[in-house]
Amino acid sequence: MKRLGSRLERWASGRFPDAYYRLVQRPRLRLRFAAEKELANGVRLSHSERRSILFFTTQKCASRYVSGVINALAGPAGMMHADYDAYVSMVRVPPGQNPFGGALHTSFVPRGYYYGPIGTFRSIPGMDEYSVILQLRDPRDMLTSLYFSTAYSHAVISPKMIRRRKESLAMTIDEFVTYEVGEYLPIYEEYCRQLAKNPHILFLKYEDMVSDFETWLDRLGRHIGLNDQVSALAGIRKEASFSVQSEDIYAQRRQVTPGDHKRKLQPDTINHLNQAFETVLRQLQY
Repeated sequence: MKRLGSRLERWASGRFPDAYYRLVQRPRLRLRFAAEKELANGVRLSHSERRSILFFTTQKCASRYVSGVINALAGPAGMMHADYDAYVSMVRVPPGQNPFGGALHTSFVPRGYYYGPIGTFRSIPGMDEYSVILQLRDPRDMLTSLYFSTAYSHAVISPKMIRRRKESLAMTIDEFVTYEVGEYLPIYEEYCRQLAKNPHILFLKYEDMVSDFETWLDRLGRHIGLNDQVSALAGIRKEASFSVQSEDIYAQRRQVTPGDHKRKLQPDTINHLNQAFETVLRQLQY
């Protein structure tokens, strides 16, 4: 029944995006971000003394899945989750209340919270007091996956998403990924400068999560100091699955096998991506 409901929602959001946003998504948003609003205003909602977690990533790196894993470990330990990125992107936040604006010093607390996923580098004050994670994916595969997500499967969560869907459907996949280089190359470059080579920050790869989940999970749990959450870890292992029986462009998990850009893009487009991301690919060892 839940799967049928998800399919109906995908169909409705794809066929009638404006009505779907107005009648379904916008009413949901009024109830969703009460905690984030309070936290951004400096209200203390967690009394845990565990070191807070910052999870940096970008689009199509399994950010929602990884966030769920972190939250499954952090929640039983008494930590509170704050998804500021979703709050800012889905709600019209007044400038003075934007957690990534002037309120950084009150929006982020080094004990008791999990903040993420954060989709671009933010200079959080006192970052060395946090457990920091960065997960990325081969940017060529990320952009390939982003096309299908934007054009077909991503939830219609904002007027901006409606506009981006219409724009992407008017492009070929090669035109789309070439255009999006301008947005995502700077994000990858900044992550390389600020986080990827920092020995105190855990850098994880999407590809390692898919190919060797046990090692990936162990590294994650140890870095954030939550390997003591035995029951939660057992549940995560039991539910973990990255197999895709058949490719469905409307599915959130369309394709997980590395190298998908080689199967979907034209040779000239691949050459363009290789040149644009040359330094990033070398630094991240792709």
